Amino acid sequence: EGSDIVCAGVSVLMQTLEIGFSDVLAISPLSSVDERRGYLSLEVPHADERTEILFQTIIGGLRAMEESYPAYLEILEAESDEKI
Repeated sequence: EGSDIVCAGVSVLMQTLEIGFSDVLAISPLSSVDERRGYLSLEVPHADERTEILFQTIIGGLRAMEESYPAYLEILEAESDEKI
């Protein structure tokens, strides 16, 4: 079913993002999860070009899934005032 593959895909991408921050960039982002609603929020205290590249890579994967499965995935982005 579509929702199962989307859930698995999003989970893998979010785990990849977490690994990218912690293991590759040595950064601990602030996170908030609402499993009931399927909501995840990540905030990087000091964004830079490396964190932006990592975010944009994962967002690209999420957008591709959103296009394929629009009934199961909606991406909401909040912009920061911080300049990179």
